[in-house]
Amino acid sequence: MDAYHEMDKEALKRAEDIEEKIDRFTEQMEQSHIRRLTEGTCSPAVGAEYLSLAQNSERVADHLINVAHTILQLPDNSERK
Repeated sequence: MDAYHEMDKEALKRAEDIEEKIDRFTEQMEQSHIRRLTEGTCSPAVGAEYLSLAQNSERVADHLINVAHTILQLPDNSERK
């Protein structure tokens, strides 16, 4: 939000780092889920909801970073009047 509202490129870099962490975390969630299914400690029905939650979280992060990237298309504050 800071990157977008304040046109802050440093905040954009931090947001990109967070988005990458979310991507990696989502991959870990999926791998852990497969392991639980293989072990029989998770049912397919619950697993489907779990994967949906993980994927939707990643989508939200992707959408937010896309919004934040719009600041790169705008002129710097020094160029605007």
